Amino acid sequence: MLAESLELGEDLLSKKKEIMALMKRAYEKSSLTVAAGKGGDVIERMVQDVVTTTDKEVERIYIQTVMGNRAKYPNVTIDSEDETKKMSEEGKVVLRLDPVDGSKHLLEGLGYVASCASISVKGRVVWAMVIDPIMGDVFHADRGGAYLNSKRIKNSNRSIMSSPNRYNFVFYESPTSKLKENEQKKFNRYVEIQTLLQRNAFRTRNIGIGSLQICYVAANKSSLYLDLSGSTKLYDVEAAIFIAKQAGLRIMTLEGKNLSKIAFNKDLDRKIINDSLLIGGLRACREVLGFIYHRGIECEKLE
Repeated sequence: MLAESLELGEDLLSKKKEIMALMKRAYEKSSLTVAAGKGGDVIERMVQDVVTTTDKEVERIYIQTVMGNRAKYPNVTIDSEDETKKMSEEGKVVLRLDPVDGSKHLLEGLGYVASCASISVKGRVVWAMVIDPIMGDVFHADRGGAYLNSKRIKNSNRSIMSSPNRYNFVFYESPTSKLKENEQKKFNRYVEIQTLLQRNAFRTRNIGIGSLQICYVAANKSSLYLDLSGSTKLYDVEAAIFIAKQAGLRIMTLEGKNLSKIAFNKDLDRKIINDSLLIGGLRACREVLGFIYHRGIECEKLE
Protein backbone atom coordinates (compact mmCIF):
# COMPACT_ATOMS: atom_id res chain seq x y z
CA MET A 1 0.00 0.00 0.00
CA LEU A 2 2.91 2.37 0.59
CA ALA A 3 4.08 1.84 -2.98
CA GLU A 4 0.54 2.49 -4.21
CA SER A 5 0.40 5.70 -2.18
CA LEU A 6 3.72 7.04 -3.43
CA GLU A 7 2.80 6.25 -7.02
CA LEU A 8 -0.44 8.19 -6.55
CA GLY A 9 1.63 11.06 -5.15
CA GLU A 10 3.74 11.14 -8.31
CA ASP A 11 0.58 11.11 -10.45
CA LEU A 12 -0.85 14.03 -8.46
CA LEU A 13 2.41 15.95 -8.82
CA SER A 14 2.09 15.56 -12.57
CA LYS A 15 -1.24 17.43 -12.35
CA LYS A 16 0.31 20.47 -10.66
CA LYS A 17 0.47 22.64 -13.79
CA GLU A 18 -3.15 21.89 -14.66
CA ILE A 19 -4.32 22.74 -11.13
CA MET A 20 -2.14 25.84 -11.00
CA ALA A 21 -3.39 27.16 -14.35
CA LEU A 22 -7.03 26.58 -13.40
CA MET A 23 -6.69 28.43 -10.09
CA LYS A 24 -4.70 31.28 -11.62
CA ARG A 25 -7.34 31.80 -14.31
CA ALA A 26 -10.01 31.90 -11.60
CA TYR A 27 -7.97 34.44 -9.62
CA GLU A 28 -7.48 36.68 -12.66
CA LYS A 29 -11.17 36.44 -13.53
CA SER A 30 -12.17 37.22 -9.93
CA SER A 31 -9.86 40.24 -9.81
CA LEU A 32 -11.66 41.68 -12.83
CA THR A 33 -15.20 40.85 -11.70
CA VAL A 34 -14.63 42.17 -8.18
CA ALA A 35 -13.27 45.42 -9.62
CA ALA A 36 -16.43 45.64 -11.70
CA GLY A 37 -18.60 45.07 -8.62
CA LYS A 38 -19.51 41.46 -9.38
CA GLY A 39 -18.99 38.34 -7.32
CA GLY A 40 -17.72 34.89 -8.22
CA ASP A 41 -19.67 31.70 -8.81
CA VAL A 42 -20.72 30.26 -5.44
CA ILE A 43 -22.21 26.77 -5.39
CA GLU A 44 -22.73 26.36 -1.65
CA ARG A 45 -22.57 28.91 1.18
CA MET A 46 -22.11 27.75 4.77
CA VAL A 47 -21.64 29.57 8.09
CA GLN A 48 -17.84 29.84 7.79
CA ASP A 49 -17.11 28.69 4.24
CA VAL A 50 -18.15 28.77 0.62
CA VAL A 51 -17.75 26.22 -2.16
CA THR A 52 -17.10 27.71 -5.60
CA THR A 53 -17.04 26.35 -9.12
CA THR A 54 -13.23 26.50 -8.93
CA ASP A 55 -13.27 24.29 -5.81
CA LYS A 56 -15.27 21.67 -7.70
CA GLU A 57 -13.16 21.89 -10.87
CA VAL A 58 -9.91 21.42 -8.94
CA GLU A 59 -11.46 18.65 -6.87
CA ARG A 60 -12.48 16.89 -10.08
CA ILE A 61 -8.83 16.71 -11.21
CA TYR A 62 -7.81 14.99 -7.99
CA ILE A 63 -10.75 12.58 -7.96
CA GLN A 64 -10.35 11.66 -11.62
CA THR A 65 -6.69 10.81 -11.01
CA VAL A 66 -7.89 8.09 -8.63
CA MET A 67 -11.19 7.02 -10.14
CA GLY A 68 -9.86 7.05 -13.70
CA ASN A 69 -7.07 4.66 -12.68
CA ARG A 70 -8.93 2.39 -10.29
CA ALA A 71 -6.88 -0.66 -11.24
CA LYS A 72 -3.73 1.18 -10.08
CA TYR A 73 -5.32 2.48 -6.89
CA PRO A 74 -7.74 -0.17 -5.56
CA ASN A 75 -7.12 0.69 -1.88
CA VAL A 76 -7.49 4.48 -2.14
CA THR A 77 -10.53 6.29 -0.76
CA ILE A 78 -11.08 10.05 -0.91
CA ASP A 79 -11.99 12.54 1.79
CA SER A 80 -12.50 16.01 0.34
CA GLU A 81 -13.58 19.11 2.24
CA ASP A 82 -15.70 20.25 -0.70
CA GLU A 83 -17.33 16.89 -1.50
CA THR A 84 -20.89 16.98 -0.12
CA LYS A 85 -21.17 13.19 -0.09
CA LYS A 86 -17.80 12.09 1.20
CA MET A 87 -16.43 8.75 0.10
CA SER A 88 -15.79 6.09 2.73
CA GLU A 89 -12.80 6.72 4.99
CA GLU A 90 -12.59 3.10 6.08
CA GLY A 91 -10.02 2.32 3.40
CA LYS A 92 -6.40 1.78 4.35
CA VAL A 93 -5.17 4.54 2.03
CA VAL A 94 -6.86 7.95 2.28
CA LEU A 95 -6.39 10.89 -0.07
CA ARG A 96 -7.46 13.98 1.88
CA LEU A 97 -8.15 17.16 -0.08
CA ASP A 98 -8.75 20.84 0.35
CA PRO A 99 -9.03 21.65 -3.37
CA VAL A 100 -8.99 25.42 -2.77
CA ASP A 101 -7.75 26.71 0.57
CA GLY A 102 -8.90 30.33 0.49
CA SER A 103 -12.12 30.20 -1.54
CA LYS A 104 -13.32 33.50 -0.10
CA HIS A 105 -9.99 35.12 -1.03
CA LEU A 106 -10.44 33.84 -4.57
CA LEU A 107 -13.94 35.33 -4.77
CA GLU A 108 -12.59 38.71 -3.69
CA GLY A 109 -9.63 38.65 -6.07
CA LEU A 110 -7.04 38.22 -3.30
CA GLY A 111 -3.94 36.26 -4.30
CA TYR A 112 -3.50 34.21 -1.12
CA VAL A 113 -4.87 30.79 -2.10
CA ALA A 114 -3.57 27.22 -2.14
CA SER A 115 -4.53 23.68 -3.08
CA CYS A 116 -3.75 20.94 -0.55
CA ALA A 117 -3.56 17.15 -0.79
CA SER A 118 -2.23 14.49 1.58
CA ILE A 119 -2.06 10.71 1.41
CA SER A 120 -2.10 8.57 4.53
CA VAL A 121 -1.63 4.84 5.03
CA LYS A 122 -3.37 3.33 8.06
CA GLY A 123 -3.69 6.75 9.63
CA ARG A 124 -0.15 8.01 9.01
CA VAL A 125 0.62 10.65 6.37
CA VAL A 126 3.26 9.47 3.88
CA TRP A 127 2.96 12.09 1.14
CA ALA A 128 1.67 15.66 0.84
CA MET A 129 1.47 18.58 -1.59
CA VAL A 130 0.58 22.27 -1.27
CA ILE A 131 0.30 24.33 -4.46
CA ASP A 132 0.70 28.13 -4.43
CA PRO A 133 -0.76 28.98 -7.87
CA ILE A 134 -0.15 32.73 -7.77
CA MET A 135 3.56 32.48 -6.93
CA GLY A 136 3.94 29.36 -9.10
CA ASP A 137 5.36 27.27 -6.25
CA VAL A 138 4.75 23.61 -5.40
CA PHE A 139 5.66 22.30 -1.95
CA HIS A 140 5.60 18.56 -1.45
CA ALA A 141 6.99 15.92 0.88
CA ASP A 142 7.41 12.18 1.11
CA ARG A 143 9.18 9.97 3.63
CA GLY A 144 12.52 11.03 2.18
CA GLY A 145 12.14 14.76 2.87
CA ALA A 146 10.43 18.03 1.89
CA TYR A 147 10.75 19.91 -1.38
CA LEU A 148 10.00 23.28 -2.98
CA ASN A 149 9.75 23.01 -6.77
CA SER A 150 11.52 19.62 -6.52
CA LYS A 151 14.51 21.07 -4.60
CA ARG A 152 15.13 19.75 -1.11
CA ILE A 153 14.29 22.15 1.74
CA LYS A 154 15.42 21.94 5.35
CA ASN A 155 14.58 24.41 8.09
CA SER A 156 17.58 26.51 9.13
CA ASN A 157 16.47 27.05 12.75
CA ARG A 158 16.03 30.81 12.44
CA SER A 159 15.31 33.25 15.26
CA ILE A 160 12.14 35.33 15.47
CA MET A 161 14.24 38.34 16.45
CA SER A 162 16.00 40.74 14.09
CA SER A 163 19.39 39.59 12.82
CA PRO A 164 21.98 40.89 10.32
CA ASN A 165 20.93 40.39 6.70
CA ARG A 166 17.80 38.40 7.63
CA TYR A 167 14.19 39.54 7.88
CA ASN A 168 12.75 37.09 10.38
CA PHE A 169 9.02 37.27 9.78
CA VAL A 170 6.57 35.41 12.00
CA PHE A 171 3.20 34.29 10.64
CA TYR A 172 0.19 33.98 12.90
CA GLU A 173 -3.58 33.48 12.99
CA SER A 174 -5.54 35.68 15.40
CA PRO A 175 -8.05 34.51 18.03
CA THR A 176 -11.52 34.39 16.44
CA SER A 177 -14.87 35.80 17.50
CA LYS A 178 -16.12 32.19 17.71
CA LEU A 179 -13.42 31.43 20.29
CA LYS A 180 -14.46 34.52 22.25
CA GLU A 181 -18.08 33.39 22.29
CA ASN A 182 -17.30 29.82 23.34
CA GLU A 183 -14.15 30.09 25.49
CA GLN A 184 -13.64 33.58 26.84
CA LYS A 185 -10.74 32.60 29.13
CA LYS A 186 -8.77 30.96 26.31
CA PHE A 187 -9.58 33.89 24.01
CA ASN A 188 -8.13 36.38 26.54
CA ARG A 189 -5.03 34.23 26.98
CA TYR A 190 -4.46 33.99 23.21
CA VAL A 191 -4.92 37.75 22.77
CA GLU A 192 -2.22 38.30 25.40
CA ILE A 193 0.09 35.84 23.62
CA GLN A 194 -0.53 37.57 20.28
CA THR A 195 0.37 40.92 21.82
CA LEU A 196 3.59 39.45 23.25
CA LEU A 197 4.44 37.98 19.87
CA GLN A 198 4.00 41.33 18.14
CA ARG A 199 6.15 43.07 20.75
CA ASN A 200 9.00 40.56 20.69
CA ALA A 201 9.24 39.37 17.08
CA PHE A 202 11.05 41.29 14.34
CA ARG A 203 7.88 41.48 12.20
CA THR A 204 4.56 39.64 12.27
CA ARG A 205 2.31 38.84 9.29
CA ASN A 206 -1.12 37.22 8.85
CA ILE A 207 -2.19 36.30 5.31
CA GLY A 208 -5.07 34.07 6.41
CA ILE A 209 -3.98 30.83 4.68
CA GLY A 210 -2.48 28.45 7.21
CA SER A 211 -1.20 25.94 4.65
CA LEU A 212 0.91 28.56 2.85
CA GLN A 213 2.17 30.13 6.06
CA ILE A 214 3.36 26.76 7.36
CA CYS A 215 5.07 25.96 4.06
CA TYR A 216 6.81 29.34 4.06
CA VAL A 217 8.34 28.45 7.45
CA ALA A 218 9.40 25.03 6.11
CA ALA A 219 11.13 26.74 3.17
CA ASN A 220 12.88 29.33 5.40
CA LYS A 221 10.84 32.23 4.05
CA SER A 222 9.80 32.98 7.65
CA SER A 223 10.78 31.84 11.14
CA LEU A 224 7.64 30.55 12.81
CA TYR A 225 3.89 29.98 12.49
CA LEU A 226 1.55 30.40 15.45
CA ASP A 227 -2.16 29.64 15.08
CA LEU A 228 -4.20 31.22 17.87
CA SER A 229 -7.58 30.91 16.16
CA GLY A 230 -8.60 28.16 18.57
CA SER A 231 -10.00 25.87 15.88
CA THR A 232 -8.20 24.61 12.76
CA LYS A 233 -9.65 22.24 10.19
CA LEU A 234 -7.52 19.22 9.38
CA TYR A 235 -8.20 19.69 5.65
CA ASP A 236 -6.47 23.08 5.81
CA VAL A 237 -3.23 22.01 7.49
CA GLU A 238 -2.58 18.24 7.32
CA ALA A 239 -0.56 18.44 4.09
CA ALA A 240 1.42 21.48 5.25
CA ILE A 241 2.12 19.95 8.68
CA PHE A 242 3.65 16.86 7.04
CA ILE A 243 5.79 19.07 4.79
CA ALA A 244 6.92 21.02 7.86
CA LYS A 245 7.72 17.83 9.75
CA GLN A 246 9.80 16.49 6.86
CA ALA A 247 11.67 19.82 6.72
CA GLY A 248 12.71 19.34 10.35
CA LEU A 249 10.26 21.65 12.12
CA ARG A 250 8.69 21.21 15.55
CA ILE A 251 4.90 20.81 15.41
CA MET A 252 3.22 21.31 18.75
CA THR A 253 0.64 23.20 20.78
CA LEU A 254 1.43 25.86 23.35
CA GLU A 255 0.50 23.22 25.94
CA GLY A 256 3.41 21.06 24.78
CA LYS A 257 1.41 18.43 22.88
CA ASN A 258 3.42 16.99 19.99
CA LEU A 259 1.18 17.07 16.91
CA SER A 260 3.69 15.58 14.49
CA LYS A 261 2.96 12.07 15.79
CA ILE A 262 -0.84 12.21 15.81
CA ALA A 263 -2.61 9.63 13.64
CA PHE A 264 -4.92 12.30 12.26
CA ASN A 265 -7.43 9.92 10.68
CA LYS A 266 -8.19 8.28 14.01
CA ASP A 267 -7.31 10.70 16.79
CA LEU A 268 -9.01 13.96 15.89
CA ASP A 269 -12.71 14.35 16.56
CA ARG A 270 -14.53 15.71 13.50
CA LYS A 271 -11.16 16.58 11.92
CA ILE A 272 -10.82 19.77 13.97
CA ILE A 273 -7.74 20.76 15.98
CA ASN A 274 -9.29 22.64 18.90
CA ASP A 275 -6.03 24.04 20.14
CA SER A 276 -3.12 26.32 19.35
CA LEU A 277 -0.53 25.39 16.73
CA LEU A 278 3.15 26.29 17.11
CA ILE A 279 5.35 25.35 14.14
CA GLY A 280 8.98 26.33 13.77
CA GLY A 281 12.58 25.40 14.39
CA LEU A 282 13.74 24.61 17.90
CA ARG A 283 15.29 28.07 18.36
CA ALA A 284 12.16 30.00 17.35
CA CYS A 285 9.86 27.79 19.43
CA ARG A 286 12.06 28.25 22.49
CA GLU A 287 12.06 32.02 22.01
CA VAL A 288 8.27 32.18 21.84
CA LEU A 289 7.75 29.90 24.84
CA GLY A 290 10.44 31.83 26.68
CA PHE A 291 8.67 35.19 26.59
CA ILE A 292 5.34 33.50 27.33
CA TYR A 293 6.85 31.90 30.46
CA HIS A 294 8.42 35.17 31.48
CA ARG A 295 4.93 36.66 31.71
CA GLY A 296 3.69 33.65 33.67
CA ILE A 297 1.21 32.43 31.05
CA GLU A 298 0.52 28.76 31.73
CA CYS A 299 2.29 26.57 29.17
CA GLU A 300 4.46 23.45 29.05
CA LYS A 301 8.23 23.71 28.62
CA LEU A 302 9.84 22.66 25.36
CA GLU A 303 12.45 19.95 25.83
